[in-house]
Amino acid sequence: KFYSTGFGSRRYEDADDHIDGVLRGLLNQFILVLHYRSKKGERDYLVQPYTLVMHRDVLYLNAWAESYEEIRTFRVDNILAVNLTKDYFDYPANYSPESFYERSFEVFKGDEKNKISVVIEFPENLYDYVAKRSWIANQEVSPVQDGKFRMQVVVSDLFEIFHWVMSIGSEARVLEPKELIEMVRTEALKILAGYNSRDR
Repeated sequence: KFYSTGFGSRRYEDADDHIDGVLRGLLNQFILVLHYRSKKGERDYLVQPYTLVMHRDVLYLNAWAESYEEIRTFRVDNILAVNLTKDYFDYPANYSPESFYERSFEVFKGDEKNKISVVIEFPENLYDYVAKRSWIANQEVSPVQDGKFRMQVVVSDLFEIFHWVMSIGSEARVLEPKELIEMVRTEALKILAGYNSRDR
């Protein structure tokens, strides 16, 4: 009597061994060696696994990366191999996923020093979609006035909120910051240029 469409969801049948290794490291607090693929190529990371995160049907691992001396987010389907060591680590008492994502609009963090205020205006018909969902811990949504309302958030990076705004389209109007306004304007012009191209 329950059904999930699975629309756009990631399939993990080919990653069972990797997920098993990650879970063993998480539960037993053992250091892992991840052979990982990113845009920069493949390399090994020595990590302390802290949290397995599900975001939009995609699994991510928050882990302390020894080479960076900070917590990094690894996409599980980009892990090519997992080596479970027997080296125990202490789970940090001052870490929590809630505080880690406090200024992340989705799953990736920017510079923790950044506090970028973003204000977006929407038409009244999107109030339930925007106001009755949890997007980020610090979101503030104004009441509807003159057929419009605003959402204000503070983020550490504009990348993910930019893509969210673009996914909504013309009904999301960025009021600040100027940098995000320019990002949206530039992308909109690129889209328009693609449809106006005589080469089609």
